[in-house]
Amino acid sequence: MSIQWVLVSGFLYSEIALALLLSIPWISCKRWHRIFSSSIIGLIASYVNWIFVCFLSGLVVLFADSLREMYVYAGQDKKVDLTSSASPSAQEHILMKLFRAQRNFYITGISLFLLIVLRTMLIRVSRVARLEANYEAMQKQAVSAGNMNKTLLDENCALKKMTEGKKIC
Repeated sequence: MSIQWVLVSGFLYSEIALALLLSIPWISCKRWHRIFSSSIIGLIASYVNWIFVCFLSGLVVLFADSLREMYVYAGQDKKVDLTSSASPSAQEHILMKLFRAQRNFYITGISLFLLIVLRTMLIRVSRVARLEANYEAMQKQAVSAGNMNKTLLDENCALKKMTEGKKIC
């Protein structure tokens, strides 16, 4: 495998690892939000869209290259003269190149798909974490508003009793 396909397969393996890590159920969205909002990740976060577009465009170019290679080698095994004694393994060589082109096609295709899925997963986890934080803040606010309402009602009842007591006297 050439260096570009080794890099793409390494990128695919890292995407699989990150997808599995994000789908672990005992790591809560709140913890992911804390990780995403850390200072180191905050520096990278401003460039996330640019990085995503760069990886996406690179994978699309490699995907198109693998499609081209598949197209080149797709019909050549039938064109090889089997009676020729000049190269007895010509058909096997062409089939080997077709296999490599198909392998590269599948690697880049799955990598492209996982890149889009990971972006969606990261956006959703971040949104869920923000919604959970907002929910907790609203719940605390509602409890404190209820407590304040109860104390104000108690003061209002006490003032009514005091004013009624003065009118009777």
